[in-house]
Amino acid sequence: PTMQYFNTPLSADPGSPDNLWTTVRALANPDDFVAVKLDVDNHALEVALIRQLLQAPDLLALVDELFWEHHVHGSPLKKTRVSFFGNDNIGWGDQV
Repeated sequence: PTMQYFNTPLSADPGSPDNLWTTVRALANPDDFVAVKLDVDNHALEVALIRQLLQAPDLLALVDELFWEHHVHGSPLKKTRVSFFGNDNIGWGDQV
């Protein structure tokens, strides 16, 4: 097995060499096991790349597993206040 890690700038432009899917198409073969981890902490860029994946049957045929931390506006953890073992301040609060 071979593992490759790319810590490079990303672009949502499908024609860019910095587009994630350009790299996958260039390196992966249908017989390869391809796992992609997408976590760049940029909601717009991540969503654009996910949409490109979902709209491209050739990419869907190459990617076997996708790990994506979906960043959304707001967080349910921020407002979590529950009583647990006598502590009623569990949650991330302003740290989120």
